[in-house]
Amino acid sequence: MLTNAEVPGSSSAICSNALQQSEDGGPWTNVTLPSPTSVAVALTIPGLLHQFQYQVQVTGCDKVQSSWTQGQQFGYNLLQESNGQWHYGPPKSSWKVAVCTQCSGGYARYSTAKNATATLILHAAYNVGLVFETGPTRGTATIYVDGVRLQSINPHATTVAYRQLLVKTGWTAFGYHVIEIVNQGTSGHTRIDIDAAVVTYGP
Repeated sequence: MLTNAEVPGSSSAICSNALQQSEDGGPWTNVTLPSPTSVAVALTIPGLLHQFQYQVQVTGCDKVQSSWTQGQQFGYNLLQESNGQWHYGPPKSSWKVAVCTQCSGGYARYSTAKNATATLILHAAYNVGLVFETGPTRGTATIYVDGVRLQSINPHATTVAYRQLLVKTGWTAFGYHVIEIVNQGTSGHTRIDIDAAVVTYGP
């Protein structure tokens, strides 16, 4: 999400925004926005560990420009279901691997067992998003953060969909956190499919 900065010396409305990105401390490069006045943009998340920083500049309708306003540097990573930070049980055999060409890493981890739990260990996180597969055989699951119930999700749908971001949460400072996904074993559609987790963290 972009936040419009004030344009010094101008009382004009804002007519355009500009966004730039720096990856791993490299040079600033322009990010294409959906429209000149867009305040949000969707970007592709890389599968490997990277550090990013963004800066924004706004231009008034009288052509007066603000200075560039920089955000805090942060990193993000895509943790596939096979990443070592995921732990599955009890027992581990209650979770199976499914080939899924439409999933983010080509596979998903699923269970049909009631109370089967997937645990994600985060060592220095600001935010996390949990990515699931939805469909007619999928049922509800309960999400716990550091032992406290956060919410329930229901990936049940009439048609199958992939790479669905169903859970988002975060903290005011980066740190160690434990995320648990507990299958509720919903009658008639007991399956939960985990695709990946998206994690942002401090420098």
